[in-house]
Amino acid sequence: MQIRVLKHIRKVYGCRGCETAPVTADKPAQMIEKSMASPSVLAMLLTTKYVDGLPLHRFETVLSRHGVDIPRQTLARWVIQCSEHFQPLLNLMRDRLLESPVIHCDETRVQVLKEPERDPTSQSWM
Repeated sequence: MQIRVLKHIRKVYGCRGCETAPVTADKPAQMIEKSMASPSVLAMLLTTKYVDGLPLHRFETVLSRHGVDIPRQTLARWVIQCSEHFQPLLNLMRDRLLESPVIHCDETRVQVLKEPERDPTSQSWM
């Protein structure tokens, strides 16, 4: 894992002789407004939490070993804000899933011993 701090410098340009307002460069797009978390930090946070199964208190410890002190409450808030950001996508995925005729089919065979009008060793599918 590689952690770097990126500092964005936005220059302000203006004309002292003009009556127009100074012009400032746009800031980079952020997934969470007024947050210091870049999209790559949020991706790393969500991956370690949901793919690797690492709890936030342990991820907080990993970050502190790398010299980055981010409180667990902040990490939890970022997870919640990401979930709110991705909710429309999850809704579309759920709707698409519910449109299909079969969602899941389990072809595991089970031996049924007491079923009326069937041999005690017959196989049934769940």
